[in-house]
Amino acid sequence: MQRQNNIDIIVLYKKIISIVGIVYIAFVLAIIPALRPIGIDRDSANYASEITRIASLNHINIFLDGKEPLFNIIVLLTKYITPDPVRWTLIIYAFLGVLIKIYSINKYSDNKLISILVYLGLFYILYEFNTIRSSIASAIFLLSLEDIKNRNFKNYLIKTIIATMFHYAGIVMLPFYFINARFIRDNLLKLIFLAIIFDVVHINVLIIELLIKVLPSFISSRLSIYQAMLKEGLFVKVSFQRDIYNILMLFILIVARSIIRKKHINQIDNSDFEIVSNILLFSIFLFYLFRSIPVLASRVSEITNIYIVLFVPIIYKIISKNERYAFIGIIYFTCISLLMAYIRSYYPIFWQ
Repeated sequence: MQRQNNIDIIVLYKKIISIVGIVYIAFVLAIIPALRPIGIDRDSANYASEITRIASLNHINIFLDGKEPLFNIIVLLTKYITPDPVRWTLIIYAFLGVLIKIYSINKYSDNKLISILVYLGLFYILYEFNTIRSSIASAIFLLSLEDIKNRNFKNYLIKTIIATMFHYAGIVMLPFYFINARFIRDNLLKLIFLAIIFDVVHINVLIIELLIKVLPSFISSRLSIYQAMLKEGLFVKVSFQRDIYNILMLFILIVARSIIRKKHINQIDNSDFEIVSNILLFSIFLFYLFRSIPVLASRVSEITNIYIVLFVPIIYKIISKNERYAFIGIIYFTCISLLMAYIRSYYPIFWQ
């Protein structure tokens, strides 16, 4: 009995240490973008200018401004309850973006440290310093895994609406609810191949024009803006890095799914692997479906690729113990290299 009590105390102690560690990591990761000097990068200066502009509007115009509703609401709140709406808007966005992601990682990940490492390398600079509105949309999407697994449409729809209010591209979450439908699940690779063909022959341009006609005005108006930008010669190409990323990710997903099915691995919850890999495959499908408007394809990728933070730990759990050392080495090298590349690209001041 005494021994069992000691074991229970040790388990409880480890849980407390783990929770404290996660909270500390989340706080540190949030406070850095929250308190970064305005102007140290282009995006913080742009957001400061936009926040100042919105704060100067009257209460009626602020909701007719065209920006996402929650962005305007947060600016309005910080205007009245804080001395510095610019700083406090950035603080709120930084903490919401980081805390929701870290909470989701803690809730769903098979290996929290690996997930955090992948998040740091692939998403941290991009999300929390630059695309702060889509950062929160992606965090809400990650939090929605349980709703997708349990087919809880009501909760998922609520999260989709909230994500869309943070960034209009959050509406892309909606079709992911149906990822477990037999037709979609069994034909994902065919759908990707079809989307690539559509992109090559520019049929997806017609799809975008159809969506502009049928989607709600607050979404179709944004699509029209993207389309107009394209006609004016702005954002006419998807970045080479994003194209390479999607090709590599597609290859990795195909190989991983093939290996698992051949080995008939039973020691993990296969539904987790299936759902997460299907989400990533569907993300690639949407990327190519919307690739005719590069800025839209990029937004879709920004929001939906976040599930990589759960996919990598699942692979780590699947492979043999002898392979894990090499796997961790590759992940560590890749993520640190990407993090440094992001810093060098967005913050060259640190390399001068």
